[in-house]
Amino acid sequence: MIESLPEEELREMIDEGKEIEVVCHFCSKKYVFPVAELEEMLRRKKEGPAGES
Repeated sequence: MIESLPEEELREMIDEGKEIEVVCHFCSKKYVFPVAELEEMLRRKKEGPAGES
């Protein structure tokens, strides 16, 4: 879900320095993404799909 956002938006969330909270519309479960996890998502997004050089 969050990983599908453009790199710019991920970078903005990271720069704000706050964790992100997302609520599933189907089950109402809360998901919290700390800044470190957002940074990891951005790193993986920049690297591309697994196995790509």
